[in-house]
Amino acid sequence: MRRTLKIIAWVLGSTVLLLALLIGSVLIVGNSRIGRVQIERLTARLTGGHVQLTGLAGSFPNHLTLAQLQLRDAGGVWLTATGIELDWTPLAYLDGRLQIDRLQVATVDMERLPQSSAQGNGSASIPRIDVARASIGRLDLGAQLAGAPASLVAGGSAHLRSLQDMLFDASARRIDGDGEYELHLHFDEQRMDGSLKLHEPAAGPLENILSLPGLGALQAAVNLNGPRSAEQLDISLSGGELDRARARQSQPQGVVRGPGVFRSNPAP
Repeated sequence: MRRTLKIIAWVLGSTVLLLALLIGSVLIVGNSRIGRVQIERLTARLTGGHVQLTGLAGSFPNHLTLAQLQLRDAGGVWLTATGIELDWTPLAYLDGRLQIDRLQVATVDMERLPQSSAQGNGSASIPRIDVARASIGRLDLGAQLAGAPASLVAGGSAHLRSLQDMLFDASARRIDGDGEYELHLHFDEQRMDGSLKLHEPAAGPLENILSLPGLGALQAAVNLNGPRSAEQLDISLSGGELDRARARQSQPQGVVRGPGVFRSNPAP
């Protein structure tokens, strides 16, 4: 019995020592200039060149800074981010979740949407992600994406467990013109609650992103509330050509107020 306990103790001690050496090696590599360069190269190799890191620094692994991040596809670079600071909890990944305490990005230059890749079979899913605070100091949308260049400041938070269980808050405001956008979602197994508020002048970014040329000035307020399968959707929407097009059509079922304002209830 005593010998068995000694063997177990020896195995446990050796395992702990091995883990300590492994963690220590990772920390040494992550906190050395040569090690960080190797991490940048390894990231590019593992992603087939689709993710490029430059200037990795900080206190590895909890507090990371990155001079530049580039995302590529077959058509080239579609997003460039600079001045990235990340505070996160790596040990949370052992529990199957990504926990980010703070994500701050100085600039994001998004020229276009990424090219779609081949779609696999199976239902869509997302990992469990908790982002306590995120902010973008300047988000530049390219002409290919927004019709005309547009610059915004954005921020928010997110707690995502599945497509049916999420808490998401985000807001953005144009800094080169008029335009404000605000989205709040709270979905769980029992309820769906959400709200969207936005306004932008004619020829705003959404006109091109939604592929609705000539939409005109847009003002919208959308509210979704209620238990699942019995939600109420309240929409207030107005915008240039959209109002004129609606006037030429018959009013949809469920209109309860003036032009551009509808309420839709689920079918019994």
